[in-house]
Amino acid sequence: MKIIQFQESYSSKNLRKYAPWGTAVLLVILFVMVTIALTLVIPTLRQSKYLWVVTTIGLIIILISRKYGDPLFDKISGFQSGKEGEEKILNMLKETLDDSYIYVPNYIIPNTRIGDIDGLLLGPKGVIILEVKNYSGVFDFEAGHMHKKRGWYNFFELPRPVWQTARQKDFLVKFFKTKGVDVRVMAMLVLAGGKIGKITGETGIFITEASKLTNHIFELSPITNWSEEMGNKIISALGVSQK
Repeated sequence: MKIIQFQESYSSKNLRKYAPWGTAVLLVILFVMVTIALTLVIPTLRQSKYLWVVTTIGLIIILISRKYGDPLFDKISGFQSGKEGEEKILNMLKETLDDSYIYVPNYIIPNTRIGDIDGLLLGPKGVIILEVKNYSGVFDFEAGHMHKKRGWYNFFELPRPVWQTARQKDFLVKFFKTKGVDVRVMAMLVLAGGKIGKITGETGIFITEASKLTNHIFELSPITNWSEEMGNKIISALGVSQK
């Protein structure tokens, strides 16, 4: 499979942005803990007001870090998980698809504000949008709704993934029409880490687990007008460079 790099992924960019802040918070907490420990160990410091000053400042810093640091670490964890999921799917496709397929990761449709598409797979099956979610757990899908199983009977809804993937497909189809490109466009929501419980009703997209992704791609019927020329036309319309 050929890979055409478009831009750095949303997860990677934000991981690069927030990771230094997370490291800084951890270093501050570590410094405070070491300082308190030294104050307790060294007799001259332990017997002075220095102990109370350091302890008070340390507690204030730790409380502030808990308030602002926990959301920060949640963000970092989420972006790290997203990056790992995207890399997992990319490596899986590289191992199973031949050079008749082209993959464009992290594509943004021009003049839209719908975020980046995790991956565009171009090839004999047409154009496939891959939206990768590295969620853990078991998920049920009903029409456009995604529910995560929590316990035996409890579920909570994740409204965005199915809607987001279907919306990307709609925008890409419209974009290709403006470029005079007539090609089949499909969209797949890929659970890189989670499992599918059941799917009921019309979702408008394909939904699959990572382990079954390539099988689903192979099972799709090929399009009749696919050729190298068609591939080049799509790449040109997308505005990506084959360097």
